[in-house]
Amino acid sequence: MIEAAYTDGASEHVIFRLVMIPLASRAMLNGLILCWARAFGEFGATIIFAGNLEGRTQTMPLVIFNGFETNLGVALASRWC
Repeated sequence: MIEAAYTDGASEHVIFRLVMIPLASRAMLNGLILCWARAFGEFGATIIFAGNLEGRTQTMPLVIFNGFETNLGVALASRWC
């Protein structure tokens, strides 16, 4: 399809936007879903096994989680640390 688009005179930008992205869209969506699931799984394991003792076993995802529960400003500020 890419070679056919080149043959028809499409530029690289048009080929990328109209051929490559639609061909890869399902794979990109699957990658996004798997990335979110992996991050969610890591958070679950952290909160269950590591614990959430402030100053001792608290990790950055747990700080952000606690910030969302108490004060949204704290969660947003700790995201950039």
